[in-house]
Amino acid sequence: MRSTEPLAVPSRRLAPAVRSFVITGVVVCVSACGGAPKPAAQSARAAAAAAPAVPEPSAAADSPVTPMIVVGQAHSCALSADGSVTCWGQDMHGQAKAPGHEYVQISAGTIHTCALAADAHVDCWGFNGDGRVNPPSESYAQISLGHDHSCAVTTTGEVLCWGANDSGQTNVPEGEYTQVSAGHAFSCAVRKDATLACWGANTSGQTAPPAGAFTQVSVGAEHGCATDKDGKLHCWGRDKEGELTVPDGKFVQLSTGAFNACALAEDKHVVCWGAGLPGSSGLRNYGQSEAPKGEFISVAAGERHSCAMSPEGWVECWGSDAGGRATPPFELAPTKDRDEHAAEKPAPEPVGQRMSAPPPAHKRLESFDVAVPSSGGGATTTAPHSR
Repeated sequence: MRSTEPLAVPSRRLAPAVRSFVITGVVVCVSACGGAPKPAAQSARAAAAAAPAVPEPSAAADSPVTPMIVVGQAHSCALSADGSVTCWGQDMHGQAKAPGHEYVQISAGTIHTCALAADAHVDCWGFNGDGRVNPPSESYAQISLGHDHSCAVTTTGEVLCWGANDSGQTNVPEGEYTQVSAGHAFSCAVRKDATLACWGANTSGQTAPPAGAFTQVSVGAEHGCATDKDGKLHCWGRDKEGELTVPDGKFVQLSTGAFNACALAEDKHVVCWGAGLPGSSGLRNYGQSEAPKGEFISVAAGERHSCAMSPEGWVECWGSDAGGRATPPFELAPTKDRDEHAAEKPAPEPVGQRMSAPPPAHKRLESFDVAVPSSGGGATTTAPHSR
């Protein structure tokens, strides 16, 4: 889902042999999604009932970890500068129960999550249908999660995929790679020579990428996007929601959702396209492309919501907030949301009188959608899997 920062930036925390390509490549489920009413776009709000003093998150330049944000179908996760992972939203399979360890990269699938540690091992948690949270024992440099499969680049440049393989989405072509992105039932990767390779389902031409030299790739439900060496965007595959109508400009990070995509421009503003643009309507439009103004360092596009992280480490989300997916914890919420929450705090109840307050006006919820695996069984796994 993994999940990208400025192109292929190696983490200083890793051993010399490990290259940490901080790529979001987020994708979310499309096989079991109902048609709920479209809520208006919103900023993520404070979830706490009160406004206690909390330490401010930091995205300091001297941090050994590059902070990032990723989203799944109905959950979101943030990697902070101290290496900690915080997740929120739907958690019925344990996909939002991050282990208390330090990591250098994270990626979110439909209902599972994985994180890359400084020693190059991968921990995964959440639903384990088809073995999607059981990575092979290897040393990894980058990870990306799809709907029901997962992929990663090893420290030697090999791509390994595991989980469901009903469409050949884990049948990786031989070669040496620098980055991979797992989609709904297909995957794409950047070869060492900068060309693209895709495999798996090809219902909309999603495994037929353009020729050329590229620096990163991110894939969604039935479309993919990539940035070339000049920072220009290229997309291919499904185009029923405007997925291939890319904006002009130079971009440094890319994240493809199910039916939309978002990219971080060179000047740090976020641009989104596809489903969920302002004024759009229909089954797949939830405001997930109504990007906020401001400067950001990481963006993640999902199926019904999207999120971005500011240089200070705050997280702002927009689109559907069903299950709290677009409401980060109080300590990660933007300052303006904290101030608004404090202003909305009701006055103490008078003695002998009970007050009934309506829910905050900024909470816009849709009917709760439950993710159902498209194939295979498996038990829910909340404890992380590691080597």
